[in-house]
Amino acid sequence: MALGFTLGRTDTNSPDSFIKNLVAGSRHLVLAFLGGVVFNIANLLLVAAIALAGLAVAFPVGIGLALVIGSALNYVITPKGSPLFLFGGILLVCVAIVLDALAYRKISPDLKVSSKGIVSSLLCGVGMGLFYGFVAKALTGENHLGP
Repeated sequence: MALGFTLGRTDTNSPDSFIKNLVAGSRHLVLAFLGGVVFNIANLLLVAAIALAGLAVAFPVGIGLALVIGSALNYVITPKGSPLFLFGGILLVCVAIVLDALAYRKISPDLKVSSKGIVSSLLCGVGMGLFYGFVAKALTGENHLGP
């Protein structure tokens, strides 16, 4: 708290004021907290997936899926920009994930990837894709949090 008062903005008229964030609505604080919890659980799942399935599998699946879900969800929440470019890019990410899986299978045909690792990667991707929805809701509405 001392750090917020010494290095943060204390002007209550500013949208990113430390004091204004302290008195934000409890709903917004809970949403921001839930966003952090979901993101951290997704990070733990990514680490577990890397340990179980290897970096070459876990990272493209988990982070690729997070990118796909997060981009689509953010466009649904705030439709800004060109949907053609956005969803074209999402399609390219999906193609990249599939090509990565095919390349990994071709390079290492005798290696078996743990199903627990793939499930952990998928859960990680879903969590990382969904966390920002909580944060975005915490930043809007009456008595919302500032940046």
